[in-house]
Amino acid sequence: MTMFRHPLEERSWVIINPDGTQGTRELINNPFDFESVHIFKVQGGKIHDIEAMGISLPFRSKNGWSDFWR
Repeated sequence: MTMFRHPLEERSWVIINPDGTQGTRELINNPFDFESVHIFKVQGGKIHDIEAMGISLPFRSKNGWSDFWR
């Protein structure tokens, strides 16, 4: 299980347009966390598949496995 923190401190990103010119994209999202679980299929010592699912949560949400924000 993982908890990704997205503080979104930078409010715009530089993007490359299809014609090769640069532009900016303004972020309209609010900061959020993303909790997810990953399942790995391993055969013969190699990873063959990864499945993941998750849920968006309010920024700085608590979780049950780490010390931050308990």
